Amino acid sequence: MYEPTEHEPLTDAAFDRAAAQAFIVETARLVEAQYDPDSGWPLHPEDDYGEPSGSLSCSVYFGTAGSLWGLTRLAERYGIGLRFEPAREIERCEERFAAFPDEDRAPAYFMGLAGVAFVRHLLTNDAGALERCMAAAAGNIGNPTREYLWGSPGTVAPALLLRERDGDRQGGQNYFGHAFS
Repeated sequence: MYEPTEHEPLTDAAFDRAAAQAFIVETARLVEAQYDPDSGWPLHPEDDYGEPSGSLSCSVYFGTAGSLWGLTRLAERYGIGLRFEPAREIERCEERFAAFPDEDRAPAYFMGLAGVAFVRHLLTNDAGALERCMAAAAGNIGNPTREYLWGSPGTVAPALLLRERDGDRQGGQNYFGHAFS
């Protein structure tokens, strides 16, 4: 499982905050440079099986939504000016996702609509995106897949994350309209 060639070797050097921040900024710039507004980011070679990635190319797990969210957070934290507007690009991402046939779109959080819409809400504060996210989660409740990437456990993650962020600002209600227990 551990491949030494894929990691920096350990050293006795003291932690250097400026060097670490410079590395993060350089990495963010490299990631940003790979972005294509029409298709998002290329798949990692270990995720590319030579097939069209379809709606997954928009996903949180290894698609545009997750990359936009991560890159935007790094830009905010480290004062990196991005060459594109994240809010516009997540809108384009959700539009691309909606263009795929129904059978290629999942309601899932990491691999589908719930995640794409949730990231759009986070980046734009679009209430309609939050409604689409929660509707996808509610529609995924009966999914027999009981794992985080595709199934119902993952689609409740946005509600939990928002509850953690917002606390009681929702009047004790969760984002599905039911009281938290």
